[in-house]
Amino acid sequence: MPRKRENALIKSERRFGLALVTPSFFLVFSIIIFPILFSLYISFHSWNWKRPQTIGRFIGLTNYINAITNKFFVDSLRTTFIFAFSTVFLTFIMAMAIALVLNTDFRGRGVVRSILLIPWAIPAVSNAVLWQWAFDADYGWINGILRSLHLISEPIQWLSRGDLALGCVIFASVWKGVPFTAIVLLAALQTVPKALTEAARIDGAGRWGVFKNVTLPWISTSILVVNILNTVWTFQSFALIYNLTQGGPGTATQVLPYFIWIEAFRWMDAGLGSATAFVLMAIIFVLTAVYFKLFYRGGGEYR
Repeated sequence: MPRKRENALIKSERRFGLALVTPSFFLVFSIIIFPILFSLYISFHSWNWKRPQTIGRFIGLTNYINAITNKFFVDSLRTTFIFAFSTVFLTFIMAMAIALVLNTDFRGRGVVRSILLIPWAIPAVSNAVLWQWAFDADYGWINGILRSLHLISEPIQWLSRGDLALGCVIFASVWKGVPFTAIVLLAALQTVPKALTEAARIDGAGRWGVFKNVTLPWISTSILVVNILNTVWTFQSFALIYNLTQGGPGTATQVLPYFIWIEAFRWMDAGLGSATAFVLMAIIFVLTAVYFKLFYRGGGEYR
C-alpha cells in the first residue's frame, strides 16, 4: 500500500506539473515555434501577394537561389558585415575602457554607473529619432557645435551622403550598445581575485602585463558571450535603420533585416522574404560557431 500510494502521489504531481507547464508551452508555440515553422514552409513556396493565383505553389529552393543571387542581397550582406563588425569592435573597445575605469575607486562612481545605463534604457526607436535630429543638417546639434567652434563653414549632410550615413548609423548603434557591454565586463572584472593581480605585480608585471596575462584570461568567457550577443543583435538590427535612414541614401545603409522587410512587405513577396530571413539565421549560426571555434577551448578557457 505505501508503494502504491507513493506511485499515485508521483503521478499526481506529474499531472499537476504538466497542467502548469501546458499554458506556457502553448504560448511559446503560438508566438515563437509556429511562426518559425510557418515561415519555413512559406520559404519553399510561391507566396507573392501581388500574384495571389500562385500562392501556395511548391517551388523548392527557388526562393533561396533568388535570394542569394540577388545583387541587392549581396550589397546588403556586405553592408551588414561592415556595420556589424565595426559596431561590435568599437563597442567592445569603448566598453572595456569604461569598465576598467569604473572598476577603480573614485568619488561619484555610483552616479557614473547610473548615468551609463541611460543610453541602454532608451528604446530603439527613440534612439533612432534622437540621432536623426542630432545629425540633421539644418537643426542638428552636431553641426551646431562644429560651426560654433569654426570647424566647418557649411552644414554637413550627415545622413544624405553615402560615405557618412553608414558611419552615423554605426555611431548610434555603438552609443546604445556600450552601456550593456560595459556593465557585463565590469561585473566580470569585479570577480578577478585581487590575490592574482597582486602576485603578478610582485613578479614584476606592469599594468599591461597584469591585464593581458591575468585579467583577460579570467574574464574571457564573459568577453566571448557579450561579443556573441552583440554580433547577433547587430545582425538583427532593423529599428535603427528603419527610423534613422530607411536604408539610404540609396542602399548605403541597407542591411539584411531591412532588405528582408522590403522584400516581404514593400514588394509583398513573403516567400522570398522568408527565405532571406533563414539565410540570415544560417549566417548568424555560422558566425556563432566560428566564435566558439576560434576563441573557446572548453573548460572556461579562452584563446
